[in-house]
Amino acid sequence: MEPQWKNAMAGTIFFWSAGAVLSLLSLPILIIIALIIHLQYRIRKFAHIPSPKMKPHWSSYIFGHANQMDKVRTGEETIHERTLIWIRETGPVMVVHVISRSMILFATKESVKEFVTSGRHFKTPAVYQKLHTVLAERFLGNGLVVEHTDHIWAARRNLFNPAFHRSYLRLSMDQFNRSTNDLIRHMARKADGKTRVRMLDELSKVTMDVIAKVGFNFDCGSFTNEHSEFNGAVKTALKGYSFFLRNPWQKYSFKAETIAHKKKVQSSIKLLRQTGEQIVKDRIENMKKGETGSPNDILSYILKATNGLTDKSFGMTEVVDEFVTFFVAGMETSANTLSTVFLHLHQNKDVMERLQQEVKTVIGERTSIKFEDLGKLEYMGAVIKETLRATPPIGGTGRVSSNDVVVNGYLIPKGSEVIITICIEKVEEYFPDPNNFNPERFLQQTIEENTWVPFMVGPKSCIGQQFAMMEMKVILALLLQTFNFEWLPEQSTRITKETTMKLTDGALHYIRLLDGVTVDE
Repeated sequence: MEPQWKNAMAGTIFFWSAGAVLSLLSLPILIIIALIIHLQYRIRKFAHIPSPKMKPHWSSYIFGHANQMDKVRTGEETIHERTLIWIRETGPVMVVHVISRSMILFATKESVKEFVTSGRHFKTPAVYQKLHTVLAERFLGNGLVVEHTDHIWAARRNLFNPAFHRSYLRLSMDQFNRSTNDLIRHMARKADGKTRVRMLDELSKVTMDVIAKVGFNFDCGSFTNEHSEFNGAVKTALKGYSFFLRNPWQKYSFKAETIAHKKKVQSSIKLLRQTGEQIVKDRIENMKKGETGSPNDILSYILKATNGLTDKSFGMTEVVDEFVTFFVAGMETSANTLSTVFLHLHQNKDVMERLQQEVKTVIGERTSIKFEDLGKLEYMGAVIKETLRATPPIGGTGRVSSNDVVVNGYLIPKGSEVIITICIEKVEEYFPDPNNFNPERFLQQTIEENTWVPFMVGPKSCIGQQFAMMEMKVILALLLQTFNFEWLPEQSTRITKETTMKLTDGALHYIRLLDGVTVDE
């Protein structure tokens, strides 16, 4: 007969084991119940704000509108298309509930004025912090795009502002021209009318080259090394960030191919930061040696302004954050915009003809563009602006309301997550016939304040907008002066969301030199 204490212990072990099993089994149920209760609480909290109808499906009681975002995640819809569907249903103000988040989406000039132009509200940490670190590797860190602590951001922005002033950027015109002429020589080798040229790839090379040289006097290999490790690392890091943002559970996958992908993304991010750190160290060392003739680039300006990074609030880690930020922000959006310009020029032959005539009138046969020419390229400026309106490379911007505020007649409680969607540029009240590509609207009509916002507005507007507009005009003008572009008809004209919005097939063309044009090697 077993001793009594053994029987008691066996009973205790059985009791606790059964309890543990029941707890594990009930945990998912408890989580589901908690999600349902939390969603219902948020629906009631924001019941005074219009909201798109949820699908009549059991998952809507747990995940809210998340199942309407499936096509966005898979790429069948862009976030712009989904948002416009909701705007047609609810109007330009709505609240969307996605799992544990409730986001108030605005497409109104009043919301831009309150949440963006005023500078009174905070950047959304949950959105921007995803760029700080990717797969446990510091990516953009606390660069200008990510930093959300107002006083730190303001100090950093004040430090950089003079380097991006139009008068300072005027000194960059020679480099804009050199980089574009390098691109032209590179493309001329493919100008046989039968080689497929993916314009997004070519434009990425030149925008990468420009930011590398204007920013850091650094040859990243765009035109000197077809297999540039640095350029490849930028693309891998950006694609990796986008992939793991859309598929967060893949971070924890044990599949061999996913593990290899993660390691490649991590190695690419390390390479970017190590390259940036070495460039900065070499420049500081040269300054200490008293070497003359320092490059007139943005890095030199930063080092002089910070006395060689001796300020504890802005050291090596912070300047490398900005190094990576400049490449990500400076290369992606400009290249994507220019490639999309070619889509609109293909679809609007009259726009192409007028643009070519303007280039011929202003530039003539010169192979470089003067600063004074930029202002004369008025129609080109309108074409670029209309492209940014019709097919914007970004989705919008996020803020957290710093106080209770009434906007468009709706009370927005303190601490609410607000999204200012770029779809404001598709609202007919502000842009008549918004689906028509019409550059004339930027020449003949007054665009209402706080409605055209591809660079955002107010104190947190994009610091590089003057840089981008100057760069895009130089690149586009010299390309149109040199080549005939034939759009490949079998390609897709859809937009894909990666880090930013871009043409799925990248603007495929056959190209030829224009009659009478020669390109020197």
